[in-house]
Amino acid sequence: SSPCKVLGGRVACRTAVQGASWMARDRVSVWPLDGGAATPLAETPDSQPWLLGWSADGASVYVLEAQGTGSALMAVGADGAAPRTLLEGAGYLSQVQTNGRDAFALVVQGANEPPRLCTWAVGDGAPRPVTTLLPAGWPTERAPRTESFRVRSADGWDIDALVTYPNAYRAGQAVPTIVMVHGGPAGAFSEVYMAGLPGPYPIAAFAERGYAVLRVNPRGSSGYGAAFRRANVRDWGGGDLRDILAALDDLVARGVADPERLGIMGWSYGGYMTSWMITQTDRFRAASVGAGVVDLLSFNGTADIPGFLPDYMQAEFWDDAAVYMERSAVFRVQDVSTPTLIQHGRDDVRVPLGQGLELYNALKRRGVPVEMDIYPREGHGFQEPRAIMDLMRRNLEWFARWIGPAGGAPENDAGGDSAS
Repeated sequence: SSPCKVLGGRVACRTAVQGASWMARDRVSVWPLDGGAATPLAETPDSQPWLLGWSADGASVYVLEAQGTGSALMAVGADGAAPRTLLEGAGYLSQVQTNGRDAFALVVQGANEPPRLCTWAVGDGAPRPVTTLLPAGWPTERAPRTESFRVRSADGWDIDALVTYPNAYRAGQAVPTIVMVHGGPAGAFSEVYMAGLPGPYPIAAFAERGYAVLRVNPRGSSGYGAAFRRANVRDWGGGDLRDILAALDDLVARGVADPERLGIMGWSYGGYMTSWMITQTDRFRAASVGAGVVDLLSFNGTADIPGFLPDYMQAEFWDDAAVYMERSAVFRVQDVSTPTLIQHGRDDVRVPLGQGLELYNALKRRGVPVEMDIYPREGHGFQEPRAIMDLMRRNLEWFARWIGPAGGAPENDAGGDSAS
């Protein structure tokens, strides 16, 4: 959580609106330092404010909050007044610091704009760049182009998505496309500069090899309000799956995605969604499941966060085992025919290794092309550079094997039944 901020005889802190939940709904509250009751301030649009500090006159607190695929600076009245947006639409804002005199230092970037250290004061227009944060001579023109778009899902939710095009993409060219699903599920894809994206999947390298990469913020994501973040409660793999497919269908209809050459990949909850997706449709020619939850029953009893699934499913598994089983890929594995790569850290305590092994053994016994890569010493988030590089390389090779690069045929050899 963001730290508390003191001004005079008051302290502002981020607090929960209701009981603790993995779908956090928070706001800022202010306490008098000499004792007394807290004053809860108005909720911000996403109910997940990052507290930055007080305004110079003490009338407001400044917060940073996710806003769709970007972020915004806001002032929240210390008297309970509604939040006021101060800076939005400038890009993705991070590392924000304020000096107590209504001025800020911050890093500003966009999907196609390298990160820049900037200054900004309340009332100014756009942030003023101080310096770029890239090394001298960095080849920014080689970064693939990313575009944001919005689709309407089947039941009326507006869904944001990002598509990264292959290098030298030509309009009207249908290309092999890989769907990437974020973790959480209350994570979100933001318009962070392509060369600085963290995570196990090398999007820029896929673009260099002729793939488009689609990233969707389905219901359950942060940045769209508390109701949107809770919209997948007891519905993992339901509405969120339809949201992802709605964005993919839009790319197919626009002639960007080749419907015969589709793949899907994701880590953690993204791995859950990937494993679940291939039980629901055979439209993907290859899948990569990274540290995915595939058996909600066994996960609930072995993960280091035993309260996580009961929060989302609104029931313990012994009281309502049906909802756990109905949304677990291993109980639908008979419907899977998609060649699947499974990657897992041996020492993962968040999503234990047994999750990956359950899916691997089930697919292997059913004759589905499958490979499992197990990485020693790695937990849920990989740390060793050599392991991260190997994980990325194997993803590139897997999709080349089953989908192939633009203009080329997939390698599609008949092996892929190994664990390492």
